[in-house]
Amino acid sequence: MKSNMRPNKTKFAKKNQTTVLKPSHAHKLDYVISILLIAFSVITIVALATYSPNDSCWSRTFDTDVIHNQLGTFGAYFSDLLFYLFGYSTWLIPCGIFYLAVFKMLRREIKPGNLFSVARVVAYLFLLISVSGFEYLLFANDESVLPDGFGGAVGEFFDLQLHEYMTEAVMAIILLVIIAITMSFVFKIKWLFIVERIGLYIERFYLWLSNLIGRRDAIDIHQEELHEELVTQIAEEEPTLINRMRPNLVSRVVEEPKVVEEDYLEECVLDDNEASINFEEVVENGIDEIDNDDVELPDFSTFDNIDEEIIVENEEELVEEETIFDFTNLES
Repeated sequence: MKSNMRPNKTKFAKKNQTTVLKPSHAHKLDYVISILLIAFSVITIVALATYSPNDSCWSRTFDTDVIHNQLGTFGAYFSDLLFYLFGYSTWLIPCGIFYLAVFKMLRREIKPGNLFSVARVVAYLFLLISVSGFEYLLFANDESVLPDGFGGAVGEFFDLQLHEYMTEAVMAIILLVIIAITMSFVFKIKWLFIVERIGLYIERFYLWLSNLIGRRDAIDIHQEELHEELVTQIAEEEPTLINRMRPNLVSRVVEEPKVVEEDYLEECVLDDNEASINFEEVVENGIDEIDNDDVELPDFSTFDNIDEEIIVENEEELVEEETIFDFTNLES
């Protein structure tokens, strides 16, 4: 009899549906491809960074053979072509290639044997086109050294096609929505997570600010309470202070005036009398000397040789004095 028993399939007998290569060969292929992509991204960055509008390329020609691009003629033609197609948005090309090589292959986020899903490649192309269209929409009227201006030929064509059916404001909103969707699909950006994080940081900042303001208000309220307590204490203690100071005030008011001794008064009177007597004697002696005929008058003959300027100054000083003596009357 044939048994109806089917052989059990083990987990090792499952068909490898992800790749036709062995895991070891797939990893080696990933490393090789990642190195080539990193080298290509570096070459593209150098070519774009050293772009010069004075180089001879396929969009313009010059008589000179001098090439300013660091990669020579290849770099001049290659950078000119990229800038002509996408404008400054062409910087997304080396950035995307570098992201694909480093963060997807070297970190083994892609399964062995698979480079990238077709949907993500298409989304990245839509991202490049939408960014170049948005660039042309913003800076279409500005001057630029690029071959076809801001946004390049792709951005210009995309905007001209949409401009027939909608206004610039609607175009800007649509392009921003496409950019957000393609970025979230290509780079796995979770916009809800970002919005939640932003709201969390705003809430933390608001709580910190409210706590800071609340602390200041609490300090001000505490200071006001202390001030009120001090005022009440002083108001309560004022009657007691007045009662304590009242005996001293009464004693000062009731205190009798001091009695001055008679001897001290007599001494003061005698001193005043002596001072007046001495002053009278000095005045009398001065008058007697002036009335006396024996007073020797100065001989002005000795001043004949003095300069006239000095005499004038002395005469002015004599005029300023309070008393001027008339020597002619004294000689008579």
